[in-house]
Amino acid sequence: MNWYVIDQHPSCSVILNSLSTSLRIEFPDATGFSPRNLSRMKKFYETYKDLSNLPTALAKLPWTHNSILVERISDVQRLLDFLFHFYDKRDQIH
Repeated sequence: MNWYVIDQHPSCSVILNSLSTSLRIEFPDATGFSPRNLSRMKKFYETYKDLSNLPTALAKLPWTHNSILVERISDVQRLLDFLFHFYDKRDQIH
């Protein structure tokens, strides 16, 4: 999907709404295709697209936690440092 084109389009929200509707029709048993969630998927992709593999710490997080972190921490290296620090401490406790 070409997210750049969608971002630059004057009616970005209209495109996301249309895409959301199309995905819900195409995959009626699936969930998570709201316009807001599609926007979060885009942000997630943009944040991690340059990594060859997602770190294990990141893969262990639920989608909602990933979305919140990506929205609040814009620097990828800071985000990864936070994740590694968090999971190192958590693994020491358990």
